[in-house]
This record gives sequence, C-alpha cells and structure tokens, in this order.
Amino acid sequence: MNNITSTNLLDFPKELLKHFILERLETFNDLSNAAATCQLFSQCVHENQEYVDEKVSRTISYLPYTTDDDRLYVDKFLETFTSDAKKLELKYCGSYFSDWMSANYEKLSSIETLRLPDSNIGPEEVKVIAPLIEENPHLTTIDLSNNKIGDDGAIALAQAITKCPNLQVLNLKKCNIGPKGLKAIATALKGKTTLEELNLSEWGYAFDCTPEFVNEFFKILAKALKDCHNLKRLTLCNIKAHLDDNMIPIFQALHDKRHLIEFNIQCGIFSEIVNIDAENELVTFIKTTKSLEKLNIGNHRLNAETVVAIIKHLKIHSQLKYFNISRCPMGDIEFTKVINELNEIKTLEILDLSYSTIGSGGAGAIANMLETNTSIKKLNLDMVSCSADDLTLILNAIKDFNRSLEHLKLFENFEESQTAIAVANIFSKNRTLKSLDFGGSVGIKGLTALKNILETHTPPLEKFIFTELHSPSNPIDSAKFKRANAELISSLNAILTLKYLDLNQRDHLNHDEVMALANLISNSKCLEHLNLCNIDLNTDKLDILTSAINENSTLTYLALDLKNFTNMELQDIAIVLGSHPSLKHLDLQICEEEEISVIKTFLKTFKENRYLEKLGFPFYCYDNPEITTLLNETELNQIKFTTF
Repeated sequence: MNNITSTNLLDFPKELLKHFILERLETFNDLSNAAATCQLFSQCVHENQEYVDEKVSRTISYLPYTTDDDRLYVDKFLETFTSDAKKLELKYCGSYFSDWMSANYEKLSSIETLRLPDSNIGPEEVKVIAPLIEENPHLTTIDLSNNKIGDDGAIALAQAITKCPNLQVLNLKKCNIGPKGLKAIATALKGKTTLEELNLSEWGYAFDCTPEFVNEFFKILAKALKDCHNLKRLTLCNIKAHLDDNMIPIFQALHDKRHLIEFNIQCGIFSEIVNIDAENELVTFIKTTKSLEKLNIGNHRLNAETVVAIIKHLKIHSQLKYFNISRCPMGDIEFTKVINELNEIKTLEILDLSYSTIGSGGAGAIANMLETNTSIKKLNLDMVSCSADDLTLILNAIKDFNRSLEHLKLFENFEESQTAIAVANIFSKNRTLKSLDFGGSVGIKGLTALKNILETHTPPLEKFIFTELHSPSNPIDSAKFKRANAELISSLNAILTLKYLDLNQRDHLNHDEVMALANLISNSKCLEHLNLCNIDLNTDKLDILTSAINENSTLTYLALDLKNFTNMELQDIAIVLGSHPSLKHLDLQICEEEEISVIKTFLKTFKENRYLEKLGFPFYCYDNPEITTLLNETELNQIKFTTF
C-alpha cells in the first residue's frame, strides 16, 4: 500500500483503503477522476472525523477536473477535506479550486500552509485567493511558483500580504512578474519580521527592466530584509542583477543573519561585471553569517582573492554543504588554492566547478579532495577546460579512492578516447556512483569501453545522461560508431537500477540503435524518465518506438522528437501516449508550423486521460483561444502547459 496511486485506488478493499487514508492523510497524493473515489474518501473522513481532526495537515497533490455529474462529489470531498485543515497543497488545479474557494472561505479559516505551484493560476485567480491571505493569523506559507500571475496578480497578492501578520515563506519563482508587481511585493514585505524564506527567482528575462528599476527594487527589498532576523533562505537567481552597486544594499541588509542557511544569487547569464565594492560587501556579509549551508554565486566574474576570502570564512563556520563557483575566471595557482581551501570543509556535499579552467595543479587538488574528503557526493565538471591527462587524473581518483561520490557531471569534446575510457573504468572499482552525466565526442573506443564495463560490472547506475554524441564523418568509421552505440544501449538492459535515461542532442539514430532502444523501453521494469529529443526519427523508427512505449508501464516522463511528422502521421503515437498507464509529463518536439493542429490532435486523443499533468511544446502560445476552448471541452484542465 506504500505506493498507492489513482490508478489502483479503487482496486483495494474498502476497509484496507479506509485504513490507508486515515493513517496517511497528511501525504495522500494523486486523487484522480473518479466520483466513487471522492465519495469514498469523504465517507472515510466523515465516519472517522474525531480521528481525522487530530491530524495537523492535509494535502492533495492533484485535484481532478471531472464531469458535471461528478463535481458534486468533488465539492463534498473538498468540503470534508479542507474543514479545519492546517495545510493545503494542490497542483494543476487551475481555476476550479479558486472558484470553490471563493464560495467557501470559512472552510479554510485555519489554513497555515497554502501551496498552489504549477496550477494555471493567473491574475484573476490570485484576486480570489487574496481574501484567504488577508488578516489570516494562521497563514505562514504561500507558494504560487510557476504560475503566470503577472503584475496585476502580484499587486493583488502584495495588498493581501500587507495584512498577513505571520508570513514566514513566500515563493514566487517564475511567476512572470514585471517591474510594477515586483516593486509592490518588495514594498509589502517591509515590516514582515517573521519572514524566513523568500524566492523571487527567474523574473529578469521576461520583460525589459531599466537600470533605474533594478536599483530602486533592490533598495526597497533590502529595507524589508534588514528586519527579517529569522531569515533562513533567500533565492534571487536568474534575474537581471549583476554583482554591482545594486547588490550592495542586499549584502548589507544580510549582515549578522544568524539563521540564514541558503543564499542563491546565481546570474542567469555570465556576468562580465567586476565591482570590487560589491565583492567586499559580499565577503563581509559571509563573514558575519555563521550558519550558511548552501551558497550559490555562480556565473559572476569574481576575483580569485574574493573567492578565497569567502571560503576561508566558510571554513571557520564549517556548515557548508553546497557551493557553486561556476565560471569564476582563475589561473591554475589561484584555482589550486581555492580547491585546497575547500578540501578543509568536511561538510561539503555538492560542488559545482562547471566552466572552470583547470590546470595540472587544480586537477591534482581535485583528485586529492576526492581521495581525502569523504563528504563530497556530487561534482559538476561540465564544460571545464582541462587536458585529457589532467581530467584522467581526477577520474582515476574517483575509481581508485573515492567511495562517497554519487553524482558526476562531465561534458567535453574528447579529441582522444583517453578520457572516455577513464570514465568507463570508474565502474571497474567504484560501486557508489549512481548518476553519470556524460557526453561529447566520445569516440568508438570510449563507447566500447563503457559497454564492456557496464556488461561485466553492472554498476548500480540510476541516472545516465549521454548526450550530444556525434559520429565520425568517415562512412566506415561512422558505421562502426553506430554499431558501438547500439551495443552500448543494449548493455543498459543489464542495469536493473536505471530510472533516468537522457539521449538528447545526438545524431540521428539508425535502425540498430532504435531497435536496441526499443528493447530497453519495452523490457525495463524501473525506467521512469526518457529524453529522446533531437534524434531525427522517421516513420519506421517512430513505429518501432511506439510499439515499445505501448509495452512499457513505468515511464512517468517522456520527451520525443516528432518534428519530422505531419499531424496526420501522429495519430498512432497520440493514441499510445494517451492511454499510457503511468505517463505524467510529456515534452513533444514538433514542427512549429504544425504546432496548433498537433496540440489539438493530442488533446482530443487524451480526452479520457486523467493522469497527464504536464504537456510541453517548444513554441506553444499559452493564450491561444482555440486551445483554451478545447481544454474546457475535453475537461483536461489538469494539464499544465509548458515550453522546453
């Protein structure tokens, strides 16, 4: 019963189901479209109200859209479920819940946590939710992340927040908020001394914000943060802010924040700006903050002296678990010093050194860290500039000495097979590495070495990302490469732990490669995530994969390259995907000219599907009235549309 889902909920005897619901009411997930399910759940709660009332929280992760006849049961369910609830979490609920909420505010008077991420919530829905927030002494957590609330929604939310006396958590990540909305939110946070977590990430590239706005916004936000003495997490990543004078007020406001454990200001694009005053304020802030566990300062052009000073302060506090200094330009001497300083932090678990330039000294320091520091679990060396010999030195340390690393990310254009073979050889001795993100010009020898190792040692890999492989231009070598790659894919059948496979951005797959992949898909008992974008399929290859997907019952995420097909040619795959028993998230790479007609085809085919939660397209226009109408007609309002 631990893995109960909406697909098997009604198969259990009533008494057993009743026991399960009551015992796990706080974390009950995936309530699906079935009137009987809603009715049974409501009955179980009603008959055991005294027991239920003892629960401190109640959660729904998925609120279904049902037919008009069934909605009576859903309304009854919501009424039973939310009465005196402390915690309410819904995803993909769209406007239905906000409509119900507007008529039932009194049922939610004791809400402490309100999480509605990925829920197709716009400005109008926020205006409905606002009264629930206003003057609610119980409410501490608001999460509206990944919703298009816009400026109007943000302004309505800000007005409500000013009257919410005990706000502790506010997550507005990726909410498509513009300058007016951001300014309103920052202003509303002034005086919120109870605030512990704030996430305002990923707004800076959705609109054209002026330097004057950025300067004013950070001054207002800094004033609000200064009085937040219990602040634990602050995330301002991927926004239009560089490490310049605008950030100085933020750093100053964070002095002596004794509870701050997470600070994330990774820049969305590489910043060329160098500002010594801002860097000095950053160092001073970190010096006075002794509780930091996660620090992300990636993509900022920091001086090596600044990075070393930061690490020395972090070393004294000895709490750090995550550190990102990607793209920090340093020479080999400075980089070696940075790694040696980091090696003295024995709590460090995740280290991101992507896009770094690593010389022989730095490589030796990393190898020594991997040999002596047993806390490192995840290492990102994506796109590093490093010689084959130096990279092999690092990889050999993972093979021969390290027994704590679980995740390795490494992409490089390997001109020789030396490094690829060194990656493969890790598994000859290492049994702890669970995730390998690996790609580039691997070569035939590298593919063969990896295939042989996987077959003979069957490492406990759970995640394998093997992207951007390019076969040689020579026809003879290309045929050998394709054969070696097909054999490598076949070898993955021996990895019974494999849950995540990403083969994105490769050359077109030939018949042998597609057959090997189809065999893996149809036979796997645990594969959940599969990315097959940019692999240039034709009709015959798509038919082979369609049959394999039809035999699979474990996939929850699938990305497919369908850009070579017309709408008429996609009928069969649409039927298979629409009836798949476990798929929750689909990303479909299609031709832009055919996009609207393809979306219509898939939605009509998915009419009876109540399990799919996300549907992604490269160019989708969110506000297309034809699609909105079709969503309402097919009652697929649980689907969250995304781009990828």
